Amino acid sequence: LDKEPENRYQSAKELGVDLRRVSVSTLAAITSRPQAPAWGKSARRPLAVAGLAILSLLAVLLGLNVGGLRDRLQGGIAPEQITSLAVLPLENVGGDADAEYFSDGITESLINSLSQLQNLSKVISYNSVSNYKGQHIDPKAVGQELDVDAVLLGKIVRRGEMYTISVELVNTHDNSHIWGEQYNCRMVDIFAMQEAIAKAITSNLRLKLSGEDERRLTKRYTENTEAYRAYLKGRYYWNKRTEEGFRRAIQSFEEAIAKDPNYALAYAGLADTYALLTRYSYLTAKEGYPKAQAAAEKALGIDDQLAEAHTSLAFTKRYYDWAWSDAEREYQLAIQLNPGYATAHHWYALYLVAATGRFEEAIAEIERAQQLDPLSLIINTNLAWINYFARRYPEAIDQFQKTLDMDRSFGLAHLRLGLAYEQEKMFEEAIKEFQEAVDLSGPNPEYIATLGHAYAVAGRRGEAFKIVDELTKLSEQRNVQAYDIAVIYSGLGDSEQAFTWLETAYQERSSNLGYLKIDPRLGPLRDDPRFQDLLRRMNFPE
Repeated sequence: LDKEPENRYQSAKELGVDLRRVSVSTLAAITSRPQAPAWGKSARRPLAVAGLAILSLLAVLLGLNVGGLRDRLQGGIAPEQITSLAVLPLENVGGDADAEYFSDGITESLINSLSQLQNLSKVISYNSVSNYKGQHIDPKAVGQELDVDAVLLGKIVRRGEMYTISVELVNTHDNSHIWGEQYNCRMVDIFAMQEAIAKAITSNLRLKLSGEDERRLTKRYTENTEAYRAYLKGRYYWNKRTEEGFRRAIQSFEEAIAKDPNYALAYAGLADTYALLTRYSYLTAKEGYPKAQAAAEKALGIDDQLAEAHTSLAFTKRYYDWAWSDAEREYQLAIQLNPGYATAHHWYALYLVAATGRFEEAIAEIERAQQLDPLSLIINTNLAWINYFARRYPEAIDQFQKTLDMDRSFGLAHLRLGLAYEQEKMFEEAIKEFQEAVDLSGPNPEYIATLGHAYAVAGRRGEAFKIVDELTKLSEQRNVQAYDIAVIYSGLGDSEQAFTWLETAYQERSSNLGYLKIDPRLGPLRDDPRFQDLLRRMNFPE
């Protein structure tokens, strides 16, 4: 009887199953009454009629699913009530090494397509779902951990040029099967297969798609399957977040571009790779950021609706050009184009802190990124880091420790926990965390420099100077940011040397100089006119 056909029972069998699930005790409770009084059979008839009326009403309510009653009796929620989803990594059955990047790439591509749909409030990012790779999956447990209503599970088998992909959509509230299908295709058919899976998901979740949603769901960034294969390899290596991974990602993205010069996503991938290679100090700012910016601008010249490219361009505008208003505009545009893109929210949050000190807005953005990517170590770490910059050190320490509970081997969380301890004058604890970060991450210049500053403020000046010497030697092999050496001299109370190194950092356009305005370690320098002049030359917003 419901006006919307999809809300009605589709068969008498479905109705029968629901009615059988109504337990005898439930019906008894509805019709139960106290011991009948002495007024006789005629007085009981109205109660009997009322009981039958209630039973009839219950059946109608079940049929119409009013207030979700039928779904609550079943223990789950209806497909049309599902608004959040996690696409878990497709299992590469057989362990074919060449199919590994392919299974990961298909997973990420589906996530990217579905995350742009307006009726899905949350699609978990690839970074978080990748944590489940190779694990036995309990959909209900995953749903609770990621706070999603449904998960997509799948397997992929490669036999020569043929791929068999099996997928299943599961309601995480009760582990019930919503939909499943098996697809057989060749590489040349991969785009049609991905579109079919995405459309089937939206159909079985009964999502009402706008014309723009339909366009986004079926959008192809290339028709060249070899270019697409190379792009998937690039993202596979990029996600490793290592120097070797970044180098191999560049090769793969360039291969994709060679096969399709108009492949905007490949240029965006190239931009992301050069941006992080530079941010992680594997390249100098003048080497890496112009390449990242050129790739992002090329991507946008091909497709100006690409959220990833706007985000990458904003990154370089902020860290390299110090064009703060341009960076904010690009971040906001990226979020407008794809509200489900966690990286845009994440990097915009850091911009808000570094450029403007708008801490509450920054917290809101980083928390949205955390919702979309709840298991991301870097997002959880940077939530704490924002509290650190807001001088909320106890809150920062608590969040850093929560992140380390997720993974004790994450060096950056140890590093930044040490920064918070340092500001609380817990110098021994800070030094311990800095040393742990160095041990986990190898000879990372930025990590070593934090240890030098801790020695300086703890009064261990000789050890601080040794760190400066170590960084000087390391600069012959690695990019050592002048900013980090300036921080050590600030801790030593040598403002002349500190400003000499800050000026070098300005000339080199050191990435960390973007935090000049809010870094608490530079407190002893803030009242110096040279500090204010540097802020002015970097065009920081008032």
